[in-house]
Amino acid sequence: LSSTVGRVCIGLMGDRYGQLMPLQVSMSASGESLVMLAVLPPSAATLFCFAAVFGFFAGSVVALIAPLLVELLGVHNLPTAFGVACAIQAPAVLVGPVLGGWMRDVSGGYTLSWALPGATMVLVSFTLWLLPTPTHGRQQDQGQQQLKQHDHAQDQTQE
Repeated sequence: LSSTVGRVCIGLMGDRYGQLMPLQVSMSASGESLVMLAVLPPSAATLFCFAAVFGFFAGSVVALIAPLLVELLGVHNLPTAFGVACAIQAPAVLVGPVLGGWMRDVSGGYTLSWALPGATMVLVSFTLWLLPTPTHGRQQDQGQQQLKQHDHAQDQTQE
């Protein structure tokens, strides 16, 4: 439930302010919630709060990647850019669960298995602040739209 609400709310925020800032906030909040899960005492209330916060923000991270790629590179480059983004994520998705299990076996608990990925997400969210504010994709797509409208108007005047 919180993932659905988060995707809608953060998506609306992305439509209003651009996709980059909501992605940064969502990734940081997701990572912070993982770290908090690792350090707070285990209880039903802790798990409920974690599920609500993580669900709200983590679903948004996934949902904002494609629109951000469109903002950065334009819709015509989306298939290639999204494929590259998925290829970059693939090793972590493949190795992450195995590494988390190994950390649990070595440490005897899940604290490191939650804290390390959470801290990594927070650090990655900070690197997103280094990206320039996306305008290229939007401007290029708007320019293509205007060119199509101009061509269409010319076709109608010639008829």
